[in-house]
Amino acid sequence: VDLKFKMKDKGGGIGRVVYRIDGVVQEGRPGGTGIPGREPMVTRVELPSGKRSRVEVSVFDASGKIESRAAAVVVRVDTPQVRSSLYVLSIGVDNYKNKEFNLKYATADARDVAEELRQHGQGLFQAVNVEPPMLNDAVTVENITRAFDRLAERVGVDDVFVLFLAGHGLGVDGEYYFFPYDLVYRNNSELRDRGLSSDRLRGLLAKIRAQKAVVMLDTCDSGAFVLASRAPTAPRAALARLVQSPGRVILAGAGNQQMALEDDVDGLEI
Repeated sequence: VDLKFKMKDKGGGIGRVVYRIDGVVQEGRPGGTGIPGREPMVTRVELPSGKRSRVEVSVFDASGKIESRAAAVVVRVDTPQVRSSLYVLSIGVDNYKNKEFNLKYATADARDVAEELRQHGQGLFQAVNVEPPMLNDAVTVENITRAFDRLAERVGVDDVFVLFLAGHGLGVDGEYYFFPYDLVYRNNSELRDRGLSSDRLRGLLAKIRAQKAVVMLDTCDSGAFVLASRAPTAPRAALARLVQSPGRVILAGAGNQQMALEDDVDGLEI
């Protein structure tokens, strides 16, 4: 469906436009021309089949701190409901560029989760599409971004998407960061530049059109991803809606400022 809307600058400038379908943030596709604040904008979004959907558009000011009230419309798609396909992206890092960060079970967990979903998804979905697990030195922000870009072309709005991240994580100033392989981390500035922050992760998830998505964070401080979204400051508002909205499930393996321990107990890994 094409959305046509106008934006008016009331003095704060015009920044990022946010699109939501039934509360789930999605990245709109260009549907025509327009000049923000001057000419009508046209953006294309895909809606779930066989149901009514609430479509919302809002915009941030130039600073990214203040979000407008959303303009909303309810649209019904009468085509028969499509059977969902499953898409899985599993990521794990044991061997870091900084050897002090090395772990024991993250890559095994990433492989196991991918294989379990491959096996148990058969028959439940129209198709099961499991990406080859991204492991160790392949895990960079650039490669993760490319993987999301590829999946964004394939995953439909009626599908289910699962992301599994295993490795080091850290909460800093209420923000969650996943450590890619090449993050050396000598200071927080390096972490902000090279880490996969919750803001970056929110942007990547917005590329995926699936209305149903599960994000599993098997790292230390992964609870900071959720807590960051509940902070009262305006930049966290969009992430809060991402975490709390229908169809988005976040599973954190540890609380904020809590270690996710690796240990063996009678052959079980925890």
